[in-house]
Amino acid sequence: MDDIPNRANLELRLQNLDRRIAAAAAEADADPEAEAEADAETEADAETEADVLPPEPAAPADNFGAIAGFAIAGVGALTFAVFGGLTLGEDARLSNACPTPCGPGVANDLRAYALVADVGIAVTLAGAAMGVIFLVVDDGEDDEAEEAPSAAALPWVTPTSGGASVVGRF
Repeated sequence: MDDIPNRANLELRLQNLDRRIAAAAAEADADPEAEAEADAETEADAETEADVLPPEPAAPADNFGAIAGFAIAGVGALTFAVFGGLTLGEDARLSNACPTPCGPGVANDLRAYALVADVGIAVTLAGAAMGVIFLVVDDGEDDEAEEAPSAAALPWVTPTSGGASVVGRF
């Protein structure tokens, strides 16, 4: 029963309802006109209580692998954009500084920027591929719920009959 959504909020509301019922019963024994006032106060309290309860927590991400893949692709694209720009700037600077082929140590920064930009584009492609693969492979169902065997008895009652059904999965 611990896996009931909003269990804490429901228990809080149940406790508040029990207190109101007890207070209304005590007032009704003392004054019959107070019962109508208690009902009106209970409705007003219920409206304000809904405003006071904390919001429900957000549901966890359904497809964490795809989200992670696309986030990695974004980081790779940002790396490529920054270091690609640095590479172009360094290339322009070296073109103006050395019109003839430069010496061996002059272009080290250019090579380093170009290497990091290349790694950035590789990370972008790998992250995007990972995101697409996780999107295609995910069927939208919870794997744990599929694998866990379960059984349930479901009673039912109508005005003319009643019974129970047993449902199982294995």
